[in-house]
Amino acid sequence: MIDEIIQKLGPKVRKYWEVILKTIDPHSIGIIKLSKKLSDEDFDQFLDEIKYLQSLKINLPVVISLKKENETEIVSKVSLKFQEKKVSFNIVSPSNFYIKPITEKIVSIDTAPVIECINDNSVPVIFSVAKHNHAKIYVDSLVIVKELANYLKSKKIIMIGESPILDKSNNVISEIQSEDDLDMLIEEGVITKGMIDNSRHSYDLLKSLGSAHAVQITSMQKNSTGLLEELLGNGSGTKISLPPKIISYPLKDKDQIRKMIDNAFKDYGKKLVPEYFDFLDDKNPTLYLDEKQFGGAITYNLHGLNYLCKLFTMPNYEGIGIARRIIETIILQKKSLVWRASVNNKDLQLFYDRVIKKYMGKKIEKQDYVVYMMGISKEDIESIASLVSSLKPTFQNI
Repeated sequence: MIDEIIQKLGPKVRKYWEVILKTIDPHSIGIIKLSKKLSDEDFDQFLDEIKYLQSLKINLPVVISLKKENETEIVSKVSLKFQEKKVSFNIVSPSNFYIKPITEKIVSIDTAPVIECINDNSVPVIFSVAKHNHAKIYVDSLVIVKELANYLKSKKIIMIGESPILDKSNNVISEIQSEDDLDMLIEEGVITKGMIDNSRHSYDLLKSLGSAHAVQITSMQKNSTGLLEELLGNGSGTKISLPPKIISYPLKDKDQIRKMIDNAFKDYGKKLVPEYFDFLDDKNPTLYLDEKQFGGAITYNLHGLNYLCKLFTMPNYEGIGIARRIIETIILQKKSLVWRASVNNKDLQLFYDRVIKKYMGKKIEKQDYVVYMMGISKEDIESIASLVSSLKPTFQNI
C-alpha cells in the first residue's frame, strides 16, 4: 500500500518522509490541528481528504478548538459531519488529558485510547478540553497539540485552515528552515502581522520536539494539493522546520567516517579513494556531524584557508536541511570558507547558490569546477579559485 502511495505522488515525495511512513509506528506519523476559521465547505473538503487517507490506513489525530459556550453545538456538528462522510472516528474523552489549571500545562496524557483508535483504522477526534480532578478545563488547542505531539513523537503537525506564510506580494513562502531565517524575513518586512504569530507558534511547537520534525501550515482552499502531499511532500502551504544541531569533532574514527561517506555517495557510483585520510593527516581536519549522525562534513586547512572537502547526507535523510545547516555552522564558526562543485552537477550548484546568496558569498567557474567562497577578499578570489580547482579528486568510481 505504501509503495502505491509513493508511486502515485512520484517526485513530490521527500525521501525522508517516505522512509518515515514505512518505518515508524502509525500513531507517530502526525497530528492535525483544525482551525476554527474553517468554513463548512472547507470542512467537507477536509473530511474527503481524511477519508482518502483512511482508505490508505493512515489516521491522524484531529485536534479541534472548543469553548464551554459552544461545546454542545461544535461536538454535535463535527460528529454529524464525520458520519455523513462515512469516516470512521472516535471522540477521545477529555478525561484522558490531565492539566494543571493555573499554568494551563498538560501534566499527563493517557495515550492508549488515541493509539487504539489509530490501530483500529479510525480517526481520533480530540477537542481542546482537559481534566482537573472532576472539572473540565477549556484550553487553547495548541496546548493539546504540543503535548500530544510530544507524547506520540509526531513527525509532522499539519495546521489546517490557517493561511500559509505569505510574502508582501501574497506569494506563499514554501519553506522556512530555521528561526534565524524567520527573524531575517521579519526584519526585512517580508512577512508581517498574523503571519509572524503563526510562525512563532510553529517554532514553539518544534522546540519541544527537536529537529527532524516539521509543522505544515495550509488552507483547504482551491490551491490545496491535498493532505497526502502536505504530509509526504512540501504541499501547497508553508513547511516550517527546526534545523539539527551540528557538533564538531577532531577526525579520529576514520573507518566509520569512510563508511558513512561511501554510503552517502554510493547511489552516485562514487567512493573515497583509498589514500584519502592519509592525505588529510597533516592538514588539521575537522569533522562535523548532525546530532543524529544523518550527515556531516570534513574541512581542512588549505594554505591558511578553511576548505570544505566533503559534505555528505545519508540517502534517506536528504531534503531536511542537514547539509545547509552544516555549512551555516562552519561559516558561523570559521567566518570564511571555500569549496567547489563540478560544473556538471547543476542541482548541487543551485543548492550552493542559495547558500552564498544568503551570506553574500562569491562564486567563480574555473576549469571543471564552480568554486564557492565566503569571507574572501576581492583581490584573492582569482588565485584561490585557481588553487581550489587544481586539487586532485578524492572520489573514485565504484
